[in-house]
Amino acid sequence: MNVDATITREDSILLQADPERVFNVLVDLHSYNEWWPRSIRFRFDVPGPARVGTRMRIVNERLVRWVAEVTALEANRRITFRYAEGAWRGTAGWTLKPEPGGVRVSYSIDIRPVPFWLRMLSRFLDLGAMHSKRMQGVLQRLKARLSRD
Repeated sequence: MNVDATITREDSILLQADPERVFNVLVDLHSYNEWWPRSIRFRFDVPGPARVGTRMRIVNERLVRWVAEVTALEANRRITFRYAEGAWRGTAGWTLKPEPGGVRVSYSIDIRPVPFWLRMLSRFLDLGAMHSKRMQGVLQRLKARLSRD
């Protein structure tokens, strides 16, 4: 049981692609609705590619909502977010590391639930494991997205 309710996870996949190609997909936040699971939806206040300060409103299963803001971009290496409003507070982000055979793409979170009901739920359910299971699907969808190009 997670007493403090903090969720710290990192999920990754080795992709047979170069970092620039993967980064271009990840920085195109507006395309997330095309390749993320339909249970997670993204909305944006401004068009265009991600830049520091870009905010996205995220809804998971119509019940859990939060706002993520891009806090750092390092071309072909990382995108960092701050979960700033709503259900979660903390940090998250993509990292890309070249490896033999491709690039290791990871998504990490260090977040805590804000609503009382979500904090209580975290005492009985392993939300970190649930997040990792979901992210493994996201990473497979990213792989499929890259194979279409």
